[in-house]
Amino acid sequence: MPPKDFKCKQCGNCCLNFSGAIDVCATEEDIRRWEENDRADILAWVDAIHIWEGHQVYDIWISPTTGDDVARCPWLRKLPRKNKYICRIQDMKPEHCRDYPLSREHAENTGCPGFDGTVRKKRKPGNEMPKADADPYQTRIEAFFRKGGVTVKKDRAGYSIFYGPRKTPTARLRFTGEKDTVEVLWWSHRDKWESIGDFGGIFLSFDDALKYIDDDPLDCL
Repeated sequence: MPPKDFKCKQCGNCCLNFSGAIDVCATEEDIRRWEENDRADILAWVDAIHIWEGHQVYDIWISPTTGDDVARCPWLRKLPRKNKYICRIQDMKPEHCRDYPLSREHAENTGCPGFDGTVRKKRKPGNEMPKADADPYQTRIEAFFRKGGVTVKKDRAGYSIFYGPRKTPTARLRFTGEKDTVEVLWWSHRDKWESIGDFGGIFLSFDDALKYIDDDPLDCL
């Protein structure tokens, strides 16, 4: 859940401009909730990708008509004659959306005015602040693998990288809470993301983690 002092202004910024609004997977809990509430309308926009026996990744939002990723969340609606938006599945929206923003800093860095009505963005000397419509980490991942072939999905804790047309799970970058440091996870034979090695995992800076994945020591790519 968002911090207690957060109040949504219904500006639509997170749904319109934040790439994480559509480049994300549903959780097992999301799917269970939609099934239990007979929300076939929501499930129609989910692409269940079979990975291995007994495990699937739930890609959202995928057009039930074309089978392609959509450019905007299909459940967002603008109120008539108002500069405000509503979510048509507010009580059923994915966990990823329910938990936005994670903090005041997260809100400010993604252009959300939900704390005091204004957006304050810190600037470092000589550096441009990323645009509100560009997730800086996802942009770095996509730029690094500029030859293509990878799909990036974001959730509350980090980024999952899938490879090829079948979107095979390749690697996951999980933030540790220590500046730019992430743990690199791999998709194990137990059909889940797990730490690499037997000695506490691999922790690297974000850019070094991308290089590690590109070197492909586990033969994932």
